[in-house]
Amino acid sequence: MRGTRVVAGLIIVAAVAAVTWWLFSSDERRIRSGLEELAQTASIPANEQELGRAARLSRLGRLLTNDVVLDAGQPFGSVNGRETLLGLAAQVRALPGGLRVELKDVTVAARPNGHPAEPPR
Repeated sequence: MRGTRVVAGLIIVAAVAAVTWWLFSSDERRIRSGLEELAQTASIPANEQELGRAARLSRLGRLLTNDVVLDAGQPFGSVNGRETLLGLAAQVRALPGGLRVELKDVTVAARPNGHPAEPPR
């Protein structure tokens, strides 16, 4: 009986901590988390099957906005729009070793007081 109360108490404490973290987490943390999810979804697992590829591209489409811009720099230029980017992503086939997308040196600058975040210039 005492063990059950301890476990129940720990579960309640963990739930309160999780809700508090979720409600009061910073914009920067949420943006970083979204970018990490985007990179993980854009990564191609080794020997990816067609069904897994379709599911991954669907998730990628939900993560991108209509006005997304991917600027890979010179000599590649930029890709504008969700549909264009998804079309290009659909053309990339599985590689023997896969493809891992990583975001390095990410800077997130969010405005206080609920104003939308803007990319650093």
